[in-house]
Amino acid sequence: MCNNNCRFCVIDHNEKPRNTCFEDIEKELEVFREKGIREIAFVGGEVTIRRDIIEMISLAKKLGYAKIRIVSNGRMYCYPDFLEKIIKAGVNGFTVSIHAHNASLGDYLSRSKGSFTQTTTGIKNLRKMGFIPNINIVINKLNYKHLPEIISLLNSFDINNIRMSIINPEGNAMTNFNEVVPTLTEITPYIKKSAKICDKNNISLTINSLPFCILPECNRYKDEPYNILNKINIKPEKCNSCIYFEVCDGLRKEYAKKFGFKEIMPIKNN
Repeated sequence: MCNNNCRFCVIDHNEKPRNTCFEDIEKELEVFREKGIREIAFVGGEVTIRRDIIEMISLAKKLGYAKIRIVSNGRMYCYPDFLEKIIKAGVNGFTVSIHAHNASLGDYLSRSKGSFTQTTTGIKNLRKMGFIPNINIVINKLNYKHLPEIISLLNSFDINNIRMSIINPEGNAMTNFNEVVPTLTEITPYIKKSAKICDKNNISLTINSLPFCILPECNRYKDEPYNILNKINIKPEKCNSCIYFEVCDGLRKEYAKKFGFKEIMPIKNN
């Protein structure tokens, strides 16, 4: 379940929401610890609105997880009491998703009035309590021209780690494809501008799901490949000659169906 209904979400919010029960979470936490894993992240839908969130965190701490992170839209962090409770229970790492530079765009994207203000207030509260959250931004057709402004806003909060992901056309994003999915060619100038702002302000930037040939000068920001070829990604035959063939995820299949492979240009050794 989630308190947003983002137009670009990979989950189809028309489907019946499913929450993993506490007993299954407990089993998974125990299995992971037995395997020696010491870091855990609780992720969505939106984990902060679960009634058993404190119990989940407390259990992870009791089992000996050294790093307990929550990945969230950050709206619940606008309530200092809630934030204090989860920190006391054991959370010591935060990742917040924010996709706009102002309330008008933010609330339109999330389809939840007041969500942008809650998220930015939540980030400010985290900073007041001594935490610097990692940030997730999903690049979509409605926000890509504002990426530099989003980065500048985050810089004003003294954020130092940002991850930008190219939209994945699944779920809501697939339903709203024409409204929310831009071409890679459209977004690249704004990624370059954003990268310059990050470099200038010593912000660590990671870019996910951008083929290596689209913006070679930004390949140093590339995330580790997901190796999801033949599942949701695809490469044309011409990619076989590219020096990045083994480490590039290619294009999302639904993107390729709509826009083809004309943007893909294999990079070869000089």
